[in-house]
Amino acid sequence: MRTLLICVVAAAFLLQYAESQKRKSSGGLECHVCTDPRSCLKKNSVICKEGEMCIRMQRPAYNPSDKPESGDEYGTIGGMIAGRGCTTQQGCEKSKKVKLYKTTCCSTNLCNA
Repeated sequence: MRTLLICVVAAAFLLQYAESQKRKSSGGLECHVCTDPRSCLKKNSVICKEGEMCIRMQRPAYNPSDKPESGDEYGTIGGMIAGRGCTTQQGCEKSKKVKLYKTTCCSTNLCNA
């Protein structure tokens, strides 16, 4: 069940990423974007549709060294980022109900690092 949920979330982020690549010139909110934990180590951003906000989904992760993972351009400590991207207010609230992740949403440029 968890694997299915993770796959659904990853597919949603992939679709969102593909759509937002088409809108790079629209002038909306700019958000960091990634679709899986490995791609979340590298910085990449997209321009969201009008009315969308940035979302970040993170899982707690044990890190005894208290140092970011090698190659992590964000310097994330204490958690594994499962996804970043654009979403609506309803999408944010729906993601917050998934207890596997800590979901945060914000509405300023690049606020979901």
